[in-house]
Amino acid sequence: LAYCRLGKIEEAHKAFTRVTGPLNGNLNMAKMLERFAREDDAIRYYEAARTIDPQNTIALRRLADLYQRVGRASESDAARAALALASNNGTNNTGK
Repeated sequence: LAYCRLGKIEEAHKAFTRVTGPLNGNLNMAKMLERFAREDDAIRYYEAARTIDPQNTIALRRLADLYQRVGRASESDAARAALALASNNGTNNTGK
């Protein structure tokens, strides 16, 4: 958290990943970047989490919202469709 507040994003990501693993490291990093209104950076980390777990509902939900917020409607729609598919498949994968 301290690294994030200091703007040392890569160091923060390494620390989150070391403590919580790659998936949760990316999710935690993205959440912190959202708090600092760094939407494009947050998207990058949510997409990295999605690469690890394509049906992760946290990543998909946040990506849908963030893409909409930054004016990327087609990506938002795609993330919402993937989220609906994950939900219909009974996936409740929250990264925990």
